[in-house]
Amino acid sequence: MVSIAVEPPAQVQRRTVLYPPLVVSCRSNQYTFYQVVLMDSHGHIVESNDLLQGTLSKSPQLLESTAGSSRSSKDYAVFPDLVINKSGTYTVQVNAYQIDYSSMPPTTYHAGAVATRSIRVRTSSVAAERPSSSEARLLDRLTQAGFPIP
Repeated sequence: MVSIAVEPPAQVQRRTVLYPPLVVSCRSNQYTFYQVVLMDSHGHIVESNDLLQGTLSKSPQLLESTAGSSRSSKDYAVFPDLVINKSGTYTVQVNAYQIDYSSMPPTTYHAGAVATRSIRVRTSSVAAERPSSSEARLLDRLTQAGFPIP
């Protein structure tokens, strides 16, 4: 099951990179790739191509457990440069997809989804939000492993 490991900020100024960045996780080798979409306050996908910008599709990478146990190793995907260009209240939905290589031709299917908390996008500047202590520790581990963290 895909889950949010690091939530983006609860409020942000429009046209500003979301920090902390959105980070999702799942058990190792569970999903082939993720795609993000922007949802409005009514739960509808926002169709505008330029409203959400940045890295919108990502394949997960393995982050080994610090204890060396394969049971606690997880795959993570970081979306380091997401920007919302219009004021309003939104959530970011992450769709997880798998590819079935046993079928001919191989088929892609939607395997799950998860959404962030609401993000209020404002025209005026807002105070910077810091990740929680557990999110900060995870971001440090991801940085040390070479994941793209701003």
